[in-house]
Amino acid sequence: MSSMVAKTVPQDVWSDRLRQTLKGYTDTLLRRVSDRLLRSRGKRTPGELIDQCVAAFYNPVLLDRRLKELSEPARGLLAYVTRFRRHEARLSTLLELLSSLKVVDGLEVVGELFLAGIFFPVLDARKETSRLRSFEDWLGSTLSRRSLSRLWVHPHVLDRMRQRSQPLPALPASALVEPGSGVPRASDGLDPYLRIGLIRQWLQDNPLRLTQAGDFFKRDLDRLQDPLLVRGWEGVEVDVPEISMGLVAYAQAVHWLKWEGTEIQDTAEPELGHPADLAEGCRTIWPEVLEINAWNPWEGWRGFNAEASPYASVMMLSLHLLAQLAEESWVPSQAVSDWIAQHHCYWTGLAPVPSEPELQEGLSESTAAVDELSHAMAAHGTLTLQEGMVRFLEGWAYSWQLTQLHKDAEGNKVVRLSPLGRHLFGLAPPPSPSEFHRTILIQPNLEMIAYRQGLTPGLILELSRFATWKQLGPACTLLLEPDRVYHGLQSGCSFERMMHVLQKHAVKELPDSVVQALRTWANKRERLAVYRAAYLMEFSSPEDLEAALARGVEGERLTDRFLLIPREEDIDFRHFRLVGTRDYSVPSVPCVELGADGLQMRVDYTKTDLLLEAELERFAERRPVANGIMERHYEMTLCSMQQARQNGLSLRYLEEWFHARVGQSLSPAARLLFSGCDQPSMKLERMLVIQVSDETLADGLMQWPKSRAMIRSRLGPTSLVIDENHLDCWRELIESLPWKIETLTSSESAS
Repeated sequence: MSSMVAKTVPQDVWSDRLRQTLKGYTDTLLRRVSDRLLRSRGKRTPGELIDQCVAAFYNPVLLDRRLKELSEPARGLLAYVTRFRRHEARLSTLLELLSSLKVVDGLEVVGELFLAGIFFPVLDARKETSRLRSFEDWLGSTLSRRSLSRLWVHPHVLDRMRQRSQPLPALPASALVEPGSGVPRASDGLDPYLRIGLIRQWLQDNPLRLTQAGDFFKRDLDRLQDPLLVRGWEGVEVDVPEISMGLVAYAQAVHWLKWEGTEIQDTAEPELGHPADLAEGCRTIWPEVLEINAWNPWEGWRGFNAEASPYASVMMLSLHLLAQLAEESWVPSQAVSDWIAQHHCYWTGLAPVPSEPELQEGLSESTAAVDELSHAMAAHGTLTLQEGMVRFLEGWAYSWQLTQLHKDAEGNKVVRLSPLGRHLFGLAPPPSPSEFHRTILIQPNLEMIAYRQGLTPGLILELSRFATWKQLGPACTLLLEPDRVYHGLQSGCSFERMMHVLQKHAVKELPDSVVQALRTWANKRERLAVYRAAYLMEFSSPEDLEAALARGVEGERLTDRFLLIPREEDIDFRHFRLVGTRDYSVPSVPCVELGADGLQMRVDYTKTDLLLEAELERFAERRPVANGIMERHYEMTLCSMQQARQNGLSLRYLEEWFHARVGQSLSPAARLLFSGCDQPSMKLERMLVIQVSDETLADGLMQWPKSRAMIRSRLGPTSLVIDENHLDCWRELIESLPWKIETLTSSESAS
């Protein structure tokens, strides 16, 4: 191994990611990259090369040498990525950033960083069927799968770049203006967090639903236009389009909200956690959200399935240009948009937008010429760029406390980065957090007043877990309600945690009524034990369950035969006899065998489930079986069926149950016992039955008028019924024919 490479191979998240990426390279590409990165000689196996490459990123001297060998545009692009704290970026964004450096062929620069082992492609292991052969091979795959056109860089490379001084483009000195008198204006940066907390509360009850195109349904669009969300933003004087949808997009990007299927839901435990203060929130949010496609201040809401737009890199460049200024320098928003229009590849070649006096002067000279110029600029989107820049710098970024506003001597607005914004770019220490911790006034009627000067992003999102926001303003009002407290308990915020938050930030001691209400709601909630996953074991008898507990099986007894075991690894299956398993996500299968009488039922325990016995006991009685405890027989009786009828069971329910559990229709005997009382009363009377030899003779007797008058009814094909008082007449009629009458006694009929 080269002396430039560390002897040990680190094991962490980034090393594992790098190792998996390099395994997706062919041997030829791996050797090309490792030769540029390691400068080592000799033949080594692919596994050894991967280990050496991973170790190289923990060697500061080697990294400094490789960064020094890069071209000027490549180092400039890395400086951009470092400044924006980006570990991963879209290829299109990187090319747009390179255009601001006056680079004609951006792909050549990206390819240089790719082969130098500085940039690595984001590969989807589930979809990759072959290993990557070259940078051009990866470019070709990104044309068909745009979601994979992303590159990532090791954080240690960014750490080394922060130690280097790399010149980057800046605004011309002529763009700087002198501020007027007065104090600069800045927001407290809490409005976005307050609205996100409110949105997360709404989503706990009703998630936002999305169409197949990634847009919201009309009902959810109306919810996001609630005045509580869109109005009352502190100090924001510009109209930011569909600002509440931007908050949803940002919260989803940092995993405070999750996108599952066709719904946007709240995340009880976000991966990135809740920021303690504005500085941590700034570092957490902005590196993650600078490339979202769903929303931007220029176009407003675009949908979660929207393609990439140039405005992601525009936001990066505009903040970068402000970061290049001295701490006390101010510029108008138009100067930033003019610079981007001249240097960004999406607008390169367009003239700067004329100011209002220039347009008026042009109107006085030639209205037609000015109209033509305005239409041309609007077609290229320059006017939109300038208008959106005002929305971004003076509205959206201002609301997050990234920028400050002032007025020059002529009364025009000018902008600069705030101390928090400069901290985002590593130009200043984090602002001092507020020392006004006791900021909540809690009243006995469960209402709370939270004063903004003591609120922090972490406290806002913590309160959103168990208290309902009612009004947002200089003094925000909240209410403690049972449903919201239950949601908080469900998300993992315990009663002790709620009490700690309220006691720490309350202006005075908590009222007894508040403490008692929270304890009562928590006790009601804690009566239920919720398991994310559990195993339910059924025993043949209570004695078997007791024997299992005596052998040391750990679990919670639910009934005399059921035991709940939280974890599968706690089960020693050697002590149990397993008769079958059941997947409750699929429809039930027939597991009951019906006897010949239509009333007796035997349960097949290799196919049954835990719900069957509870269902059977609603309309059948259990019968003891002597030939084994693993079998259970049930019988439908008149008493059990009538009891089921009184308890609300319907004939339709029994029909559906028999089709699902027995695999056939409800038996006639069971139907008789269930609905016999609904039938008309039976008649019991004595009748004489005439039995003839075939069906033809019976038809003749039914049709012959003399015999038809004496026949009461026909029982079957060859059976007729007459009254006893017609017996003599019937004998005379039959004797007149060449037939004989054979009379059977009751005993002969029975035999």
